[in-house]
Amino acid sequence: RREAPTARAGASGPQRAEQAGTLLLDNYLIEEQLPQGGEGIVYRCKDRKRNAVVAVKFYPAQVAAPSEEVLARLKEISDHPDLVKLIHYQKTSEGLFEVMEYAEGGSLAGVVLKHQELRATLAETHNAIRRLHQVGIIHRDIKPGNLLFRKKNRKDLILADFGLSSIMSSEYAMKMTERVGGTPLFMAPEMISSRSATDVVTPKGDYFALGMTILVLLTGPDLDKIARGTSTISRLNGSCQFQEIYLRSGELF
Repeated sequence: RREAPTARAGASGPQRAEQAGTLLLDNYLIEEQLPQGGEGIVYRCKDRKRNAVVAVKFYPAQVAAPSEEVLARLKEISDHPDLVKLIHYQKTSEGLFEVMEYAEGGSLAGVVLKHQELRATLAETHNAIRRLHQVGIIHRDIKPGNLLFRKKNRKDLILADFGLSSIMSSEYAMKMTERVGGTPLFMAPEMISSRSATDVVTPKGDYFALGMTILVLLTGPDLDKIARGTSTISRLNGSCQFQEIYLRSGELF
């Protein structure tokens, strides 16, 4: 048994994963690899000390990972009911490990919901985003695939995956960063059209992404269908008019 997985990173992220039965950090026994989590490799593991099932995400040293400041703040608010619980994190010579609660109900990726279902579920996401912003974290990758259900009954929705998250400047409520990333469909227009080596990341981008998430959950991830369904998209013209998308969707809350 090895202390940690050995993974190689390339342009598209980690290339190799450990097998079931491998022990991570002397405690977490791999049961299976879960669908790819951004730049990291995600495993369902048995926490031998707590006798519980957890999710362990491993970021090889060669790929971008959350900063320790982001992780420390997430740990402080890990009791929030609408955020995935961060149990432990540890940096080794091979990379960063995040140990989180295991959400057994899957994600909202590929799901189309009715208005009533959105009212019942996405208010939780709004609460999660608001709490992150209160402690100075910008999520930067709000999308259906990062909205998970704690239980199989798909009733308790939580926000997960902080691989791209940034810390806000206390003075300007923004972060200058060279880590350009995200999922294009859900990124605010100025983030996509930026030609600078650095980007201005603000909390507004999370609300733009939430608005786009609502549209996708109502229509499916079809860009043409979304464009036909709302004239807002065609009026963006490269500026961050996220308020119009979000406020139109906000009546769901």
